[in-house]
Amino acid sequence: MNNFWLGATNLAYEGQWMWSDGSNLNMENWQIDQPSGPNKCLIADSLNGIWLSQECHVHAPYVCKVVLKNENQNRFVYPCPEGWIYGEPTNKCYKFINLTANYTTLGEVTKLCEQYDPDASLISIHSYVENNLVSSFQFWKLGYWAIWLGLYCEDHACTWTDGTKYDFSLWEGGESPYEWDGCVIMTGAQGDHYRQKWEVTECAFQAGFWHLACQTNAKNTKKLKLL
Repeated sequence: MNNFWLGATNLAYEGQWMWSDGSNLNMENWQIDQPSGPNKCLIADSLNGIWLSQECHVHAPYVCKVVLKNENQNRFVYPCPEGWIYGEPTNKCYKFINLTANYTTLGEVTKLCEQYDPDASLISIHSYVENNLVSSFQFWKLGYWAIWLGLYCEDHACTWTDGTKYDFSLWEGGESPYEWDGCVIMTGAQGDHYRQKWEVTECAFQAGFWHLACQTNAKNTKKLKLL
């Protein structure tokens, strides 16, 4: 049996490991020489449960846990439209779209999200936990591809297209976005390095290239709890 992924990483802060829900490690089971090197994600030895640090792009099994808490324990109600992915930490649904035509404005591509759900918009991100969640879905569904976020920077200010406050960022290399105007992507993997950082680039939404990331609020969440 292969080793399997656990939900911890130090991608956000070098040397500081935390669970993907943003909580600190309240116990550790590292192998004696671990964590080591540039490896930033946590994998467990399937034979003895010992923890090892690993490159985040490696393909390995993983386990999800679902607890149903409602009046009918045999009834499972998925809170997202068909084809969308549910994110419990944000209580949102996510979908990634491969462009089949070229576009030049965020307004045009936002309408593509609305075709799949009338309340949908391009993704906005407001915490490291949310960034990690979206990037995990990104790598799962798209592999190495970057995604467009619903963020636009112009005249020394950045604005989310869904109208929410710009209160979090994770710029590549810590760069300031204020040196140029443009749209924002979340980077994918480059070589052996899984980056999940943001970059400002020209608003050129080209078919067959980077993908759109859409979000909508979850429904029926009183009948579902993901852990």
